[in-house]
Amino acid sequence: MKFPSSLLSLTRFLLLLPFFSSAWLDFSVATNTQPQPQYHDLLHCLCSQEDAICNLIYTAQNSTAYASVLQFSIRNPRFSNNNASSSSSRTKPIAIVTPTTIPQVQSTVLCSRKHGLHLRVRSGGHDFEGASYASLSSPFVLLDLVNLRSVTVDVPSKSAWAQSGAVLAEVYHSIASASRTLAFPAGLCPTVGLGGHISGGGYGTTLRKFGMAADNIRDALLVDADGRVLDRAAMGEDKEEDCKEMSWIESVLHFANYPSNSTYDVLLKSRTDSPISFAKLKAKSDYVGTPLPESALQGIWSRVHQVEAGAALLHLIPHGGMMSRISDSSTPYPYRAGTVYKIQYYVAWSGEQKEVEERHLGWIRKLHEFLTPFVSKNPRGAYANSRDLDLGMNDPTGETSYEQARVWGEQYFKHNFERLARVKAAIDPSNFFRNEQSVPPLSM
Repeated sequence: MKFPSSLLSLTRFLLLLPFFSSAWLDFSVATNTQPQPQYHDLLHCLCSQEDAICNLIYTAQNSTAYASVLQFSIRNPRFSNNNASSSSSRTKPIAIVTPTTIPQVQSTVLCSRKHGLHLRVRSGGHDFEGASYASLSSPFVLLDLVNLRSVTVDVPSKSAWAQSGAVLAEVYHSIASASRTLAFPAGLCPTVGLGGHISGGGYGTTLRKFGMAADNIRDALLVDADGRVLDRAAMGEDKEEDCKEMSWIESVLHFANYPSNSTYDVLLKSRTDSPISFAKLKAKSDYVGTPLPESALQGIWSRVHQVEAGAALLHLIPHGGMMSRISDSSTPYPYRAGTVYKIQYYVAWSGEQKEVEERHLGWIRKLHEFLTPFVSKNPRGAYANSRDLDLGMNDPTGETSYEQARVWGEQYFKHNFERLARVKAAIDPSNFFRNEQSVPPLSM
């Protein structure tokens, strides 16, 4: 491969959500045929902010375009509107808002929160579990970023400003149109949305040389749960005065989450009183520290030839290189030094029969079980952008605790999961932005 002479970074990446957006799923069962009370309140709230946004709201009650707007960015037919075979029933959004400006995003956030509606954010719709456009709980509003997709490249500074509704094809086209010597290290699929891709890390063919997409972000503009627009300067950098100086034994109590006025005698109680597109798809992922032995490869080979495999696919994504030189706490993505490669595996199928879906889901789950002895452990690693609800889910009511979410959260983020949860508590303490695997808030 001929590498570009220079690497372009996203100086300002417009991320219109505070954490990891996504949402989800089978719309064939739970369809809102009667408008709920919040529906009228939401419309009134939004339209009172500005007239223009009224033309950017789609509901099953007031727009014949609702279904087409909803379907436009659904990339996995397993969760499409006309799939009756899915084993899990999901609900449609009561409204889809497609803002064209940042103030309209702020209005959508504030009006949804005011009227008790949680929000799902969709960038490109590639969530493997459909979590960016449907939900196990209801009601909710879908904030679709399809109209926020501009990309502006500044060649002299080797940087770009990109909105998170842009898909990778649009990002790559903008860069190539501006320069033949600049590139951005992101993914392979052109229809993947930039917002979700970077939120989960974002790997591509140049990963070993340049790292992941998220490693090349200089700044981000985001709207938080209070409707504030924040960027890197507004959020601030780590400073020496932010650190709390303490003795070694005080730090032991602090990091063990004992109350600040505790004496070290409390440690003696710790043993008894511890502080606390296309084909329908299913994807899973693993990380490998030691190359798979021949017996594992033979086992995989025999399994992909089983009838139940259907159209199975395995990707081995090499790490090392730049990936090993970046700290495992530099970004939430923790699989750096010591990771030889990532295994990304999929099963795909067609047909509407529920038994067909169950057969293929069973196959990939058995393959995942087979690989257990050969992949990372304690925790077994998984890639956040290959969302897998088999690992665990939040309570649909939004009451999931940090300890419950650790079951799946540490598989995605390892030790960084606690840090993410504390950031969540600082910026979205009411857990307004949530989905089946969103990070729950953890108070200090």
